[in-house]
Amino acid sequence: MYKLSNEQIMHVADLAKLHMNDLDIEKYRKDLDEILNNIETIESLNINEEIMISPSNNFNVFSNKEEEDKVDVLINVKNRAGDFIKVEVENE
Repeated sequence: MYKLSNEQIMHVADLAKLHMNDLDIEKYRKDLDEILNNIETIESLNINEEIMISPSNNFNVFSNKEEEDKVDVLINVKNRAGDFIKVEVENE
């Protein structure tokens, strides 16, 4: 038995500005039912702690370029205070 009626499927289709025939309604009914079942499965999981996963398997392939750039910039600076560039402020 499906969770959504034909009327509910047609309502969703109207909201999405989709025109559907009877075959489309049945297909979307099955697809939406599967989606709702998956959501129920996820909601039923007992998770008491924060999930610490990355949405991708990518990792940082860059070296610590920021520090190297900082040193390169400071080499050419005349007025500096430690790791900072000194600038004069004009008062209007």
